[in-house]
Amino acid sequence: MTMYESYGVLSRQVSTSDIDRVVEEVRLLGYSSIESGYTVKEMEEIKRVSEETAKNYKAKYRDMNLVETGEANNHRAPLLEDLLFLKVAQDKNIMEIVSRLIVGEFFLNQQNLVINPPSSKNYNQLKFHRDLPYQHYVSTRPIAVNALFAVDDFTLQNGATIVIPASHKMEEFSSNGVIERQAKQVEVKAGTFLILDCMTFHAAASNKSDANRIGINHVYSTLMLRPQIDWQRAISQEVSEKLNLQQRKLLGLNHPIAGTVRDFLANRMTR
Repeated sequence: MTMYESYGVLSRQVSTSDIDRVVEEVRLLGYSSIESGYTVKEMEEIKRVSEETAKNYKAKYRDMNLVETGEANNHRAPLLEDLLFLKVAQDKNIMEIVSRLIVGEFFLNQQNLVINPPSSKNYNQLKFHRDLPYQHYVSTRPIAVNALFAVDDFTLQNGATIVIPASHKMEEFSSNGVIERQAKQVEVKAGTFLILDCMTFHAAASNKSDANRIGINHVYSTLMLRPQIDWQRAISQEVSEKLNLQQRKLLGLNHPIAGTVRDFLANRMTR
């Protein structure tokens, strides 16, 4: 690796591993990427389960006006259907990265199976957004981190994610001229996590290929944020009994929301 010389510098970041690099890039630019290391066979299984889950989801919620509400290609909480998705959410590199970016404990705030379909002109993810929408402030450390897992290659042709670098440092959404000059489309290979500070503005690009582009989106956040789905209520007793301590912690199940003062005090006694 090239060592870039400098002068007048009193302190400097030191990055000696891929995880160091990712943490530094997310803090500086608001985004980065890292490979998961899944084998070809494991990726084939993840894609098979993703396609099957998406198909079953549409059938299960066909009475919920998915198209009209913009939910046709955004499948909520897939880990409730197959624990393979929880395995992806527990990726060891992601756990280390998030633990270094977020101060204190964190949990899986949400997980969504996202499919960018061919000719996706009306795909709602084409609009720039933060994964903490409607928020206009900045913080010195992330309160939430996004990790988008590429089930397929993310290419210029099939709608790879567009980011506005360093937009996590600005309260307002950028002007058109700045977006045109600074927005960057990020291509990654299947099996890679695209990681963002959740305040980084980003969007999917239109899929000009003839096949779906599949990703699994994760948002990890501080405990002070409300989860998208209440895992405590959503997870069946049968599945709950299969979860190990690390999985329960990741889902925030060891920090249940107290319904009464007595519940709150009882929770405190167990810590």
